[in-house]
Amino acid sequence: MDTVLVVDELQRRALGAPAGWRVASWEEFEAGAVPAADVRFVVISREGGVERRRRMRDLPAVERVQVMSVGFDYVMDHLPSGARLHNAAAVIAETTAEQGLLNILAALRRLPDYVRAQDRADWVDVDDPTSEIPAAGLRSLVGATVVQLGHGVVGKALARRLAACGAEVVAFARSARIEAGRPVLPLAELDEWLPRADVVASALPLSPATRGLVDAAFLARMKDGALFSNVGRGATVDTADLTAAVATGRIGASLDVVDPEPLPADHPLWRLPNVLLTPHMAGDHRGTLGELAALVAAQFEAYRTGRPLVDDVTAMVEPSLP
Repeated sequence: MDTVLVVDELQRRALGAPAGWRVASWEEFEAGAVPAADVRFVVISREGGVERRRRMRDLPAVERVQVMSVGFDYVMDHLPSGARLHNAAAVIAETTAEQGLLNILAALRRLPDYVRAQDRADWVDVDDPTSEIPAAGLRSLVGATVVQLGHGVVGKALARRLAACGAEVVAFARSARIEAGRPVLPLAELDEWLPRADVVASALPLSPATRGLVDAAFLARMKDGALFSNVGRGATVDTADLTAAVATGRIGASLDVVDPEPLPADHPLWRLPNVLLTPHMAGDHRGTLGELAALVAAQFEAYRTGRPLVDDVTAMVEPSLP
């Protein structure tokens, strides 16, 4: 019987009992209870582990693979031949952009310093130029220049929010284009803009073309006092180079993603006062799992009835930017 593999009970319940189809869990497949040749539609997440992703290559009839994240680099090497790949941008992109904006504002407005002051019951006098957080140490997005890297679904959502805060957003992607009447510049022109940026906000996917793109040379071109922010993929940044750059105090960083993850407890990024870290949670909120289950149900129903599915990223499996 044609089979769809799901990752949790919420998804199983959302799919119900589609006529002519079996809804099975990955655990049932791994226990040998599901013939590999029957599987046509696969849902997979990073949490399932590398071995599960490798098992996808044992599924010769798979036509669609649905990941539970915006990023999909972790399945690129395991995608069954001929299968089309879909990400979960429809559910996760807006929340990721929301967290990206929050992390940028928190760093610019020095919110972590105020949280530490609150722990000490210390009413920091912003008008005192000798205080721990003087007004001169606070920055704003109003009138700021933001270089935004990766103009896919998350990048666009983040750019809208940054612009709404009064920033001038200069978007970059693999190639030049016009979107919504505004230019998206090619990466070839990035070096010209890095010295002008108050904030560099990355929403880059991970591919051979973007791995380690943010390195010592990139960071050296950023101006003094600038902020580097990342809600894309951790491995697009050379972590050692970023650590060295922020340790000088010349630039700051707000990071929802790092490489490696989890970041080791003894890593210096944890203790640098000009670094804000969140643990790769930008796409999550209390309703995320239910929304992902609803997405899986909608995607499977579209597939089963011959209608188009959303967020087809198959073409991006080749090294590229959105």
